[in-house]
Amino acid sequence: MSADLPESLASSRTLQTLFAAEAEGRLPHALLFSGESSSNLEAAMVALAGKILGGNAVSHPDFHYIRPENKMRRISIENTLQLVRKIQQSPLIGERKIACVYEPERMGRDAANAFLKTLEEPPAGTTIFLLSGAVNQVLPTIRSRCLHFRIHGTASFDDARWSEWIADFSKWICALREGKLLRDIGTGVFSIYGLVTRFEAILDALTEEAWENTQIPETATADQRDAMREGMSRGMRRRLLAGIEEALLALACDSSTGKIYVSETSKSCELLEDFSGLLELNAQISVALEAFLLNCLRIWTKRK
Repeated sequence: MSADLPESLASSRTLQTLFAAEAEGRLPHALLFSGESSSNLEAAMVALAGKILGGNAVSHPDFHYIRPENKMRRISIENTLQLVRKIQQSPLIGERKIACVYEPERMGRDAANAFLKTLEEPPAGTTIFLLSGAVNQVLPTIRSRCLHFRIHGTASFDDARWSEWIADFSKWICALREGKLLRDIGTGVFSIYGLVTRFEAILDALTEEAWENTQIPETATADQRDAMREGMSRGMRRRLLAGIEEALLALACDSSTGKIYVSETSKSCELLEDFSGLLELNAQISVALEAFLLNCLRIWTKRK
């Protein structure tokens, strides 16, 4: 295993297996990594690619990649064909080369179709990685030609601002659950706007901090940098939403009374999934989160 892996991945059995397969010459030629944390997905890929290439993968001349770019955040057929041409070329150093597709769910059918033959039968010595935070949105024709590995890592993280937000969200749900806001519903509604404003501020701050610590390829264009930053924001947002889901599940049972809130928890988690889907379709965070919290207020104050 690579010493460059973050602590959350250092004991990953999936990666241990892949490193062992590479050492024995049995590594699959097309690997689809999925998970909530885009930074974990990239760290896993960079570590394994570095092992394959025998050096820093990101700066290696035989490391090629495509990612979404421009405001639409799509992977174009032009960039896909350019990657295919690079894959077909002989390695500049050694006998191995790496290709990586960031967010393959952003491929349209034309781009995917242009990539299928190379994905299925790449030149000897080529390993192709696909990194997806929304694997269910990857076209089936792409998924079926890869071996899929879930990179778990950790969805939550140690950040005081986020921990405080989750604590306040949990207190708000508990107050609703216990009927404390039935006579003062205005306070319950007012709390929503504070949670929404803080959520956006925390997401922006965490994305900015992660961006400052990101190793950006020197060849990345302005459009690619914008798309990278947007992708990082989406990955961070998925991690925050996973934290909200964990908080809701933790509130399913009231330890002081022994009451179980199965229906409320289930409905809230379904709403959270809908909220997440709206955000993937570029809905405004503030509008979607406000709608989610207002519906939570309705769900958790309905119980008698």
